[in-house]
Amino acid sequence: MSEDDKPRGEPAAKTKLPEARAMNRTDFTPHGISGKSRTKPSAMTAAKAKKRRRVVAAVVAVIVLVGAGVSIFIATRPAPAVKVSGSFGKKPKVDIPKDLAPSPTFQSKTLIKGKGAKVANGDVAFISYDSYVWGGKGSDKLLESTYSKGKPAPLQVSENLLPGLKKGLVNQPVGSRLLLQVPPKDGLGPQGNQQAGIKGTDTLVFVVDVVSTYGKNAMAAGTEKKLDDPNLPQVTPGEVGKPPSDLKMPKANPPGKLVTKTLIEGSGAPVTNGQVVIAQYKGQLWRDGKVFDASWKNGQLFLFQVGAQGAIKGFSTGMTGQKVGSRIMVVIPPSEGYGKQGNGQIKGTDTMVFTIDIVGAY
Repeated sequence: MSEDDKPRGEPAAKTKLPEARAMNRTDFTPHGISGKSRTKPSAMTAAKAKKRRRVVAAVVAVIVLVGAGVSIFIATRPAPAVKVSGSFGKKPKVDIPKDLAPSPTFQSKTLIKGKGAKVANGDVAFISYDSYVWGGKGSDKLLESTYSKGKPAPLQVSENLLPGLKKGLVNQPVGSRLLLQVPPKDGLGPQGNQQAGIKGTDTLVFVVDVVSTYGKNAMAAGTEKKLDDPNLPQVTPGEVGKPPSDLKMPKANPPGKLVTKTLIEGSGAPVTNGQVVIAQYKGQLWRDGKVFDASWKNGQLFLFQVGAQGAIKGFSTGMTGQKVGSRIMVVIPPSEGYGKQGNGQIKGTDTMVFTIDIVGAY
């Protein structure tokens, strides 16, 4: 299915560091040295002159070593430390230094090490977080907090995610608390985000709790249910742990109302209105059985909120009350699909049949 055919509604930039300027001065003359020869003899004794030559030679040797990359003594300023306290799942207390500017490089620190599955590229991860804008000395503000909302936020770990956030999340196990300092080149770039009050020079600070993660190949797991109804599409048995086979459409006319049937019954809690659901799906047309879209083929989980405008009405209606972990078949008439206007290859008279795996819900 084309982008317009998907059963959903409407679904960061890098900065280039400035080049260092070459600094050349042709008019500089070291103190005490000129191009004129001396007219007076030196008042030094031979011993003093020899000692001075040894000191000068030692200084020159140090300069040569440093120039060659040998470290003699380097005084470095430590990176500013953001302090975080609190337990996993609870709103953290965050102290951002007032007298220092943020580091120009990406910083990641694991504050609490989890023991769950690791976040991978392509996953849908649920995280709780506080985010701050760190503009420099004495300038920081809370940007957003999911803790005040009482539930984690879903993120598709893909190329569309903020680069620094993606870099910080991948390979981190569920149950971890992370501290991420994201400079502009790993964040919003030199353009920032004026609407959110983020300048192109601002560093973003995230304190992240990794609540859960779902792999792009996740699917239903439970007890298979037999479906023997000659007036409904036929299901190939033995599909637990595998993507579903294409449904075989009956010769009968489609039902006038939405129909939901359980193919594999999961053991999770029933889906409720307002929850964010992670799902796999395959969509077929009743009239000819043609597959018009499938998340298994696209290689990306489908994420939407039940009862909101993120998917067609029939998706929410058919899923409500079904257990997480289940595979269901939902027959959706035009009135709960795309209506009389249709959508792309889906005509205004087409009944759609979806096979849906309910992977997770929050």
